[in-house]
Amino acid sequence: MNTITKIEQIHQQTFFVLLFAFLVALPCTTPDFFNITPLITALFFINELVFLFLNIKTKNVKMTYQHLERKTVWGKTIPFLLFYLVYLYGILISDVYLFDNMVQKLPYVIVPIVFAVQKTDVLSAKKINMLICTLAGSCLVSLIVLIGHAFATEEQHFDMSHYYYANLSWHYHPTYISMIYLLSVILLIYNCIKNNWNIISQILTIFVTIFLFGGIVLLFSRSTILATILTFAIYFIYLLFRSPKQILVLIKILTLPVLCAILVLLFMPKQNNRFVATKDILREEVEYNTHTTIAHTPKYYDTRMQAWHVYAILGKEAFPKGLGIVDINEKGAALAKEMGYTRPYENKLNAHNQYLEIFTGMGLLGILIFGLLIFELIYSGFKNKNIQFLLFLFICLFSFCFEAILERQIGIMFFVFFCSFLRIPYFLSEQKNQ
Repeated sequence: MNTITKIEQIHQQTFFVLLFAFLVALPCTTPDFFNITPLITALFFINELVFLFLNIKTKNVKMTYQHLERKTVWGKTIPFLLFYLVYLYGILISDVYLFDNMVQKLPYVIVPIVFAVQKTDVLSAKKINMLICTLAGSCLVSLIVLIGHAFATEEQHFDMSHYYYANLSWHYHPTYISMIYLLSVILLIYNCIKNNWNIISQILTIFVTIFLFGGIVLLFSRSTILATILTFAIYFIYLLFRSPKQILVLIKILTLPVLCAILVLLFMPKQNNRFVATKDILREEVEYNTHTTIAHTPKYYDTRMQAWHVYAILGKEAFPKGLGIVDINEKGAALAKEMGYTRPYENKLNAHNQYLEIFTGMGLLGILIFGLLIFELIYSGFKNKNIQFLLFLFICLFSFCFEAILERQIGIMFFVFFCSFLRIPYFLSEQKNQ
């Protein structure tokens, strides 16, 4: 074996190990994800730089990267680079400049570059299966630890409600981890259907799906529960037109998990059931607006609607420039105090809407560039008939309506990593893969 072949093998093995480590770590992190994200991102980048250096030394750069097409590199990196530049603009127009803000957002541009220059033959079908099973397995581990942590931290009473299960766990925010659970289930079922897994593998898939569906219900992110229903409805309709025979496999896998999830919802105590709570909040919101006629009374009753109201006003006042992104939550809290919105003021809540957060912080330029990024990703998914990528985008875009997902490290890495990972050849062109 010559030196060049050895270099390529080591490079590919290292890259695969990093992917494996990332998918193990992703479901087991806090929403901030600050300590591990720069480390893994840096290791990905260093791996590519070392590989480039060794090939320069062996004068093998052209042969090593001859698999690259210019449109592939540009397509994966330019949209993220544009958005990152707009993010830097958001920092520059802020009252204060913090270096850690830039570090937190570096994955926007670094990860797509790494995937763009990486040889995709390192990710064979067998290794893709292994990575997807790793993701699903690590989700199960995180679910077990999550429940154990909730038990351990509540000494006197334990109730599997949103409060005890999510807020007493180290994840704190249920939306991020439940989005990862949902995507891992989708990828697992996709592989099961696509590769005609045997009966034992199908049973294992059902087993994992039951637990992860249960985790999504118990974490009780309402947006993710709705995203789960809508995502599988879209997948069902897609199979109905694309491959009707595979619908039977999908139904066989989903029937038991769906029944288990419904039973959990039905038997969950009403005072802890957030669907019941949401219905009550909407009723109280209507009653509040109907019967409240006193001047200077807060306009909205619900906390999320209060946050939307605050940031809509801030965005309108700062249009078209934007407020800047560094101290935006402090400005939101100050306005919330003026408007009598207690919880948004006390907790310095963000907009709880990614589009509104970007519009308020980065103005018209920011929301336009973000829109272009989303358009390019959606166009890429439809062009390549990449159903898994489109389902992932739907999960993200739907969740963006209710949470500022990209304001935390785990949200950034989830979005950017899978935007790159799900566009490798294995997931492209359903015609060839079915």
